Amino acid sequence: MTKRQSLASAVKPISAPERAQDAARVVEGMNASATPAARPAPAVARSARTVSYHIPADLAALVEDLAHARFMLRRGERDVALAAGQAWTGGDVRRSATQVVVEALDARRAEILAELAEIEAKLRA
Repeated sequence: MTKRQSLASAVKPISAPERAQDAARVVEGMNASATPAARPAPAVARSARTVSYHIPADLAALVEDLAHARFMLRRGERDVALAAGQAWTGGDVRRSATQVVVEALDARRAEILAELAEIEAKLRA
């Protein structure tokens, strides 16, 4: 049996100068036509990792439904702006269930930290 070529060997790595050029284009596009009030808040660079949690199907569906609804709303707003001949300054229009979950967990951060501190104090006692 012959060994299959890996996908990694078929993908051309992006060089550092190419990455810098891409980043410069993105920043230039964000600053070109947006007024300071219309500019989206800069995304905070946070380290991330992929995790897998077993959650109830109804909650997963709810998160996916909200992500889809947000996507449809933003896409509609973008289409109206473009149809009116205006530049779209609202950032990426994409469906992100992950963002819905991140926002929900961020909203509960204080409670999570408080419970964690309480449990750690009990374990030290």
